[in-house]
Amino acid sequence: MRPKIEYPPPMTNPAFPISTNGKAFVDANNNRFMVQGVGLTSNFQVNGTLDLLADANLTYMTNIVLPLLQSLNVNMIRVYQVDYTLGHELVMSRLATNGIGVMVELVTPAVCINRIAPVYSPALYQQGASVVAAFQQFDNTVAFSVGNEVVFPGVIYNNFLTAWQNANPGKTPDPQQLLQIVQLAVNCELACAAVEKSFIRDMKAYMSANSYRAIPVGMAMQDGPQASLVNPGLIGTDVVAEFYACGDPASAADYIGINTYRYINTSVPGPMNSYDGLANEVLTIPIPVFLTESTAVNPPYPRDWAIVDQMYSEALLYDNLSGQVAFEFFENTTTNDNFGLYNQPTNPTATPTPTTLGGASSLATQFAGYTQLEVPTPATSPSACPTACAPALLPNPAPNITVTVMNYATVALAVVQNGTVMANLAAAASPTSPSSTPVQVCDQLELYILEPEPTGSWPTVCTVAVSGFADGDTILNNVPWGGACNVTSS
Repeated sequence: MRPKIEYPPPMTNPAFPISTNGKAFVDANNNRFMVQGVGLTSNFQVNGTLDLLADANLTYMTNIVLPLLQSLNVNMIRVYQVDYTLGHELVMSRLATNGIGVMVELVTPAVCINRIAPVYSPALYQQGASVVAAFQQFDNTVAFSVGNEVVFPGVIYNNFLTAWQNANPGKTPDPQQLLQIVQLAVNCELACAAVEKSFIRDMKAYMSANSYRAIPVGMAMQDGPQASLVNPGLIGTDVVAEFYACGDPASAADYIGINTYRYINTSVPGPMNSYDGLANEVLTIPIPVFLTESTAVNPPYPRDWAIVDQMYSEALLYDNLSGQVAFEFFENTTTNDNFGLYNQPTNPTATPTPTTLGGASSLATQFAGYTQLEVPTPATSPSACPTACAPALLPNPAPNITVTVMNYATVALAVVQNGTVMANLAAAASPTSPSSTPVQVCDQLELYILEPEPTGSWPTVCTVAVSGFADGDTILNNVPWGGACNVTSS
């Protein structure tokens, strides 16, 4: 085992920005950056927004949140959604001054990857690109995440099973039908993985095209390894992680996050080998892996966080895992699941109190025992893609051409690609006097002209196939509804 180099608290602030070097994160001085983080969300809007990084919340973050983050000895916070339309310069600067980086989610509950019906839409791309543009300017933006537990084998399977049961009330699927349900779930897993990796590829390309710093892009995954799946035939998230990390570096993830709750303490500290299995599962993954949510709860015992020190003292762990994010800063008042370190007062000037079971003081003690670790030797080549999970990547849905749409219908219509409304079309003055609307669209996606209806049915007016149109073309809907649109070249 390598000798540990102990640094007394307070720990030395990392030199931002953070980048990757093989299986490790490193700071600007090429010192290893081990994540000592906490997940931060709010139970309610503060100063008009759920985005605690917004500059409107500078006072709240400075006076209420930051002192507690400092007491916990954290060097990173993970935020689950931000509002890219708001300013973040003041709060991000204050965090950086105090040695705290940020892992930023690129999606929101409204614009994200639907794990049951995954689609890589222009709206998803635009959401991600907008967040990247807003946060790339900050040296303490440590990483971007394209999703949280999108590939969740058990939940995906249960959704398809429930759908079958709803369609066949009172019946039990036979073995052949169960196999068919498993295959549906596997196909959905693969589709989700393809969307996530395509999203990663395009966010990396977006940063490169705009000469932004290459901020690491990855995702937070559910801890569901192949060996523990209840339904044989599903693809474990350990296998999916290999897919994210494999192949062309331009499309591979820069890191893997695992939400894991393997460690749980009782009246005595829990098993100190809780993370050994996880470390072994990621041995061949050549990029950083860290715990994006960690440590379970077991009422009535407060969490002791004793497992944290293992990350710095056991070679198997520190060579393969790059730290952890404690889940979570504020107790969730909706679920009251005891994961919170602090209670969040509704009065934004009141100091949060530690929860009974969160173990805030124990976490602070464990994080204070910071150990500077060597950077593991980088892998010489990327890992091979797993045969069980290697779906083809999807086209970039970003609008890249402009067409003109002539609407001959005397009702308002919409141009739609992959579930995203690209433009609204004004109604024609008459069937012979169409409206004319320039629209930015993606030439790699089928184009639909639809009639919006309150019932949600959205009848199809006409469609244009992929590659059936080009920059400068005019698309006309002067056809019988339900067929192909007319297209004239520029």
